[in-house]
Amino acid sequence: TFSRRTWHDTCGALGGRYRGLAVDLPGHGEPPRAARFRTVTDIADQVADLIRDAGIERAIVVGNSLGATVGIALAYLHVDLVSGLALVGAAVWDGEPDRRAWLHARAEAFFAANGAVREPGPEIVEQLFGAPDEQRYQLILEDHRASAEALQTCLWALYGYDVAHGLRVPVLSVFGSRDPYREPSSAVIRTYTGRLDEVVVPDGSHVLPVDKPAELAAAVHGWAS
Repeated sequence: TFSRRTWHDTCGALGGRYRGLAVDLPGHGEPPRAARFRTVTDIADQVADLIRDAGIERAIVVGNSLGATVGIALAYLHVDLVSGLALVGAAVWDGEPDRRAWLHARAEAFFAANGAVREPGPEIVEQLFGAPDEQRYQLILEDHRASAEALQTCLWALYGYDVAHGLRVPVLSVFGSRDPYREPSSAVIRTYTGRLDEVVVPDGSHVLPVDKPAELAAAVHGWAS
């Protein structure tokens, strides 16, 4: 979700116990805009290439929101590369109608009827990111301006199908207690994932790397170790 900057505090809270690789997904952060449509599968393949180029043979993949969806595809398609998968605020649906309704609802929150980017208001920020202090709100706005158009043109209609039922790696599912996607997604993850641990972060929102970085780092470290 958004740029790799959202992981700064979480990586810091891990205290150098792991080698970390924070990634800007296509259309997010610094990479140039995509020249063609990219599916979630395309993005997963790109992330796999980045991991291999960094000389990493096996990785614990941690993804939040859209990043969790990419992580699911990465673990499914590149199982030799993924030793474990931590899904943070994963939006996983059991059927296409529910997924489509969710995408439409998100579109209304972030895009106007004419397709123009709509900056998230304080109520959206609090629901998804936690109580906005000035620094956090500025980061969110900057990353949203940079990524919203890319989400609309490159990812939105091609968000992909769920492959959670095909996962064969250990999975950690982390949700904030206030995450609006917690209830529908948790049940699907439990149904389709064999080796699953679950953590709920009290008073946490959807984007835990921004909202509760220390708590998220503790959850990932406790599971990984």
